[in-house]
Amino acid sequence: MSDFTKVERAVNAIIERVRKEGDKALFYYSEKFDGIRAKEFKVPEIRLKKAFAGLSKGEKRGIARYGFFVLPMDESCALAAIDLSGRSSLMFDAKFESASIEGFPSELAQEFMQAFCREAKCGVFVRLLCGSNEHHKAEAIFKCLGRALREAVRIDEKAKGEIPSTKGKL
Repeated sequence: MSDFTKVERAVNAIIERVRKEGDKALFYYSEKFDGIRAKEFKVPEIRLKKAFAGLSKGEKRGIARYGFFVLPMDESCALAAIDLSGRSSLMFDAKFESASIEGFPSELAQEFMQAFCREAKCGVFVRLLCGSNEHHKAEAIFKCLGRALREAVRIDEKAKGEIPSTKGKL
């Protein structure tokens, strides 16, 4: 067996374990390869602000501007829509029964969305359609917003470099 084949198999095994175990596998590999013993993964606020600033500046020529997604997550289902309008607004319709979801204060879900809208200068509509597992409800909301954002920032081939606004700017 070649060295390349051995490496490929090892990488595929890691990917499969992360796919099956999610965060648990990420924590395991962070400790194994980086010596980092983490209880949670966090993105530093400064990196989020830089990412949001990249969303909000520039003309956004050729982007779709609007994105929406409906995401099922086991027994939960969420809907998210986003408008990269240059204006901040949030409609958040999700209820959590617990004050904490695996150590994450559930009230921070809405707080994060509000900060995201403000910093990215976008309009977001999030609705939890159904769900009983608190973890799945939160995961569905965040992943759904991510998918809607992916749709909004994609290049629209029909737009031909146009600014997606009747006002000529976003």
